[in-house]
Amino acid sequence: MMLIAQWIRRASVPLAATVAALFMAGGIVGTILFANELDQTARRAWIERASVDAERLTEFATLGIAQGEASLRIIAGSLRQVGGVGAEQFIDAAHESLFDAEGVRLEAVAFAPRVLREERFEWETRLGGMLTQFKNIEVPSPDLFEHFPV
Repeated sequence: MMLIAQWIRRASVPLAATVAALFMAGGIVGTILFANELDQTARRAWIERASVDAERLTEFATLGIAQGEASLRIIAGSLRQVGGVGAEQFIDAAHESLFDAEGVRLEAVAFAPRVLREERFEWETRLGGMLTQFKNIEVPSPDLFEHFPV
């Protein structure tokens, strides 16, 4: 028993340093684990928030597309009833729609006639130039079955 007491007295300084080092190491490891858990919690919360935001935006976009589709169906139905329209009739209908509080308003539209491949040369002759691409008027429009020049 005496030997143990002597050993403790002689080893008390290194033992205290060892215990302190173990507490510090445990504190560092605990801090790292706690920080990692906080990071994971924040990441899960961020992903959940992003998921909710994406779902909400998807619902808004879907609603907008559905409303646009309904508007186009109404417009197409009204134009089919008349058996087709020309440029003047279309412009008149678009103008009248601006004053219709409950209907579909045609605010940013233009009449684009259908020009079949066989009619293209006649159109280009009448226009005095070639049909060109929309964003680059220097490049001729490709040879397609139909065109809708604006």
